[in-house]
Amino acid sequence: MRIYRVGIALAGLAVAATATMAQAPQSLALSTDQATDSYDQFISTYRDADAQYFYTYSDRQVHLEHAVGPQGGLYTDYWWEARAWETVMDRYQRAGDDSSRQMIDAVFDGWTNAYSDFTENDWNDDMGWWARGSLRAYDLTGEERFLEEAESI
Repeated sequence: MRIYRVGIALAGLAVAATATMAQAPQSLALSTDQATDSYDQFISTYRDADAQYFYTYSDRQVHLEHAVGPQGGLYTDYWWEARAWETVMDRYQRAGDDSSRQMIDAVFDGWTNAYSDFTENDWNDDMGWWARGSLRAYDLTGEERFLEEAESI
């Protein structure tokens, strides 16, 4: 069994999405079914619906080489979770389904529960990913709490 970090998995999804969005040759573009299957596999591998958070590794274990983030690295840290959130938004923007719309809220809620005070993070690039995601979530949903979060960051 290969063990992948969520960041690597997200990179693969981003390449696939970019190929589709850039209207790459048909041989590189994903079909709707392939995009859905890829997203569903990502969610089933990395998403913990109870914690409303994404695991750092596909084996859902803590690895000492990346023992940062909620529960000692079991779950992703700031910027990885923000990128996973964007993946959910990609799905919502493409499919417009209720489950991905609800997951936009759930990922945000999971992050704010894990990090109740984002100002404790000294890494402005981490917070930049969350501000960017919050603005996108606001654009997609119209929910003021996302705009307020972006402004706060």
